[in-house]
Amino acid sequence: MIKKFLCKKIDDWSSGEISELYRKIDLAEYVSFDIFDTLLKRDVPEPADVFKIVERKVNEKNFYEKRKKAETLARAKNNNKEISIDDIYSYYEGNRIDILKKTEIDVEFELSSINKDIQKIFQYALEHAEVILISDMYLHKEVIERLLEKNKISGFKKLYISNEYGMTKAEGTLFRYVCNDLHIRPNKIIHIGNSFKADFLNPRKIGISSYKIGTFKRRMQRDYTPKTGKFDYKVLDTFINNHVDINDIYVQFGYEVLGPLLYGFVKWIYDEIRKEGIKQIFFMARDGFIIKKIYDSLGYNKCVPSIYIEVSRRSLRVPRLAKNSKYEYVMSGLSVPNMTNITQIFDSLGLDAQNFRGLIEKNNIDFSISLKRDNLIDDDRIKKIYEEIHNELSCNAIKEFKSLTNYLKQFDFSKKSAIVDIGWAGSMQKALVDTLNDIHIKNNIYGYYVGMTKKSKTTLCGQEGRAKGYAFDCFNRQDEELESPYIGLIESMFLEQDGSVKRYIQTTTGTIAERYPYEYKASSGELMPEAKIVGRIQEGAFKFVADYNASILSDILTNNSDMMYEHMHKVGSNPKMINIKQFGKLSFFNCGDRVCLASPKSLKYYFFHIKELKKDLYDCQWKIGFLKALFKINLPYNKIFKILRTRANR
Repeated sequence: MIKKFLCKKIDDWSSGEISELYRKIDLAEYVSFDIFDTLLKRDVPEPADVFKIVERKVNEKNFYEKRKKAETLARAKNNNKEISIDDIYSYYEGNRIDILKKTEIDVEFELSSINKDIQKIFQYALEHAEVILISDMYLHKEVIERLLEKNKISGFKKLYISNEYGMTKAEGTLFRYVCNDLHIRPNKIIHIGNSFKADFLNPRKIGISSYKIGTFKRRMQRDYTPKTGKFDYKVLDTFINNHVDINDIYVQFGYEVLGPLLYGFVKWIYDEIRKEGIKQIFFMARDGFIIKKIYDSLGYNKCVPSIYIEVSRRSLRVPRLAKNSKYEYVMSGLSVPNMTNITQIFDSLGLDAQNFRGLIEKNNIDFSISLKRDNLIDDDRIKKIYEEIHNELSCNAIKEFKSLTNYLKQFDFSKKSAIVDIGWAGSMQKALVDTLNDIHIKNNIYGYYVGMTKKSKTTLCGQEGRAKGYAFDCFNRQDEELESPYIGLIESMFLEQDGSVKRYIQTTTGTIAERYPYEYKASSGELMPEAKIVGRIQEGAFKFVADYNASILSDILTNNSDMMYEHMHKVGSNPKMINIKQFGKLSFFNCGDRVCLASPKSLKYYFFHIKELKKDLYDCQWKIGFLKALFKINLPYNKIFKILRTRANR
């Protein structure tokens, strides 16, 4: 165990500062680069993992072990001198040798990517010296030339591959050959590579200056891979580590976290709707906007057409009051937070509280005070106000019902259809289906969501089999709810950069949605920092989807919900301080109320203001983030959150 730890440390060790390397390049006549794990990276954790990918690609049982055994035998039979891929396969025990060898070469090609950390150094070397490439490798020279061309590595003077000369860097003989071939002294070259022995020690033995780079460098913002060491998880993280752009922390976050979730979710949707025989898919505003863009970018809309439908809880809920405006029904279904205010209550009823200011103040309700949603139904003041506004409420609901009907009639719901949203309780699906039934529009709707909470069992009672969750599904299974500790964080990532749908208006071309002002847009019309951050996160997510979809890994790895949701869940439920700094102070709007995702005051302050701690924790929309930001040390925050939630629900 200690030996393995030390070997790993040495392997990832770098022999000096980058500035020192640039100085050495300035003084050198020739700069030599190793290729694999120096100029090129493989999108798998270990070189031999290529064989595992080949095994899956061709469905060749035990290929990984048999391929390793063949290479061991080939090296032993050749007295440990350098060998070629042909030598290796001459000792392979099995059939389809030509197919396996070709597949291995193809997989090497597909999994290769340029080492972003060395790319600038290579370009600098081309401008200041003669560049050569030296590699200990069993692949043929023409294969390696293809790999270099694919990754836009060009401009070097000569390429030396060990199996062409029967000499290696590991023995030191290839370095001597290179010096003789170029007719130069060893002190005219600096060699750059990742192997401690082959690239650092051995060239120094004959007078060549050398610089060792670390084989692995974490380029991601944090570690996401589960300690269980699942192979597919490690490969996904290796792919991200090799390809992610680290020049913008929010674009990077989108690539690392939101991108895998969106790719996995959309691919799952597509697989599910094809199995179900769905004919069209409606993406629900606003969370469905980015999901639709990913769906369309992957070309899935060519098979199952996609439609963006502008609806919201408010735009569907208020028109339904035209059918039933009884006080108990209305109060039990208000779409407001647990702790709300009179402005939010009126908005949920389709009215503007400012138009009824006198009535509200007459009943001793302050616009600034918080009201508990669960207590509204028994609040005599609210009852009196409701009686006074009932006529206005009913008239408005009837008007909005007509405009909603006109809007929905523009779509054909009679086809077997899917609706897609971020999810949780299923209230949008229920409201849409109930409304369509009320206006006698034939419909056949199935819902697909990132997650479904336990509340969905009550909300969608009677629609069993017509809704599914991706990351967790409490509607169909006994899953654990995952989103509650960080609901504001995940919802922020899905925002369309426009306001929520308010109601519908008639135009000369048809009925369209009227939106609320975008909450993340300043009065000047300029987007607030939060909106720009979300835009950059989504930009990174799109980049991941494009890169990953172009890789053979997207077809070979499991891409299951556990794996593709893992990064989001890790950030939300086990945040590092880098995540707190990125998102803690971001504003989140909950029914018009603006709060920070996770920005507590100091421990010292809360020591003297316990009630404020309770309120701030309740108001924040990333509760585990809030606790981490408050205490700043590693604690079992997920367990703490569950305990606090259980007590709050008693």
